[in-house]
Amino acid sequence: MSDEDVIRVRRVQESDFLQVRDIALENHQESCFKEVEFSDEKFRKIFELIIERPDLHAGLIVEEGGYIRGYLYATLGEYFIGEKSLFVSVQSIYVIAGIRESLAGGKVTLGLVKAIKEWGALRHADYLMFHVTSGVQIKSTDRFFRRIGLKILGGNYLLSL
Repeated sequence: MSDEDVIRVRRVQESDFLQVRDIALENHQESCFKEVEFSDEKFRKIFELIIERPDLHAGLIVEEGGYIRGYLYATLGEYFIGEKSLFVSVQSIYVIAGIRESLAGGKVTLGLVKAIKEWGALRHADYLMFHVTSGVQIKSTDRFFRRIGLKILGGNYLLSL
């Protein structure tokens, strides 16, 4: 196995901006919200928070062969009407379409999940929640999260106005 075949999970760095932005755009264009205009300005602000506030914002990527294969964005905060309990809220987890259903895609996803669990544990979080709101591959996403031991809390429901 060469170094190019090794999957590596790490925090994003400033130099990753363009590649992560392109993958985030791919994620957006695949989601049920693709008709919403993608905002480079909003993406840049979130990316800056990840770099400037790594205590509250996690930006994780998985590299293979020098290319980013997936990313995860999460925040740390309290329950909205509670105290003394920290939650890691995963806002976005994405694996590129070309490998998503393969063994490599599973390794990328598991690497991101393991890394965010470690990030949360280092911050003494009590809970880890994944917000699944893209509308993409809902059944396989559900199977994956059940298989790795997550429990369902409810669901997301959408009404276009």
